[in-house]
Amino acid sequence: MKISIGTTHVLSAYGIDEGMRLIKESGFEAIDLSLTFLLPWGVLDLDKENKYETMSEEELREAVHPYKEAAEKYGIEIAQAHAIYPTYHKTQKGQERIDNLLKRNVMLCGYLGCPRLVIHPGERYYAE
Repeated sequence: MKISIGTTHVLSAYGIDEGMRLIKESGFEAIDLSLTFLLPWGVLDLDKENKYETMSEEELREAVHPYKEAAEKYGIEIAQAHAIYPTYHKTQKGQERIDNLLKRNVMLCGYLGCPRLVIHPGERYYAE
């Protein structure tokens, strides 16, 4: 078993490279990489799609490459990732956007060499 940590707060506070360095120096061997940045909170209620929804697969791989590069540099395994959240939206269009991004999360895990993807079930945050 490897000792791991979630990346959300560390990488947002220190940046990708410095955050990975600190994770390694703190004794962690693996990470749970948060992919939640692909769906900023509240964006589903906007008419305009966010850039991660329309990027090509190659552009998406380039967007997450710094995470892969830093993990390799510091010898940290990307043991699992957390997918976008929420996974439910009150509108059909919002749900289609979520489904598109979830498929993209799976593709990115393949690129990152990440064998596990945590997808939390949708919750109804909206009054019907």
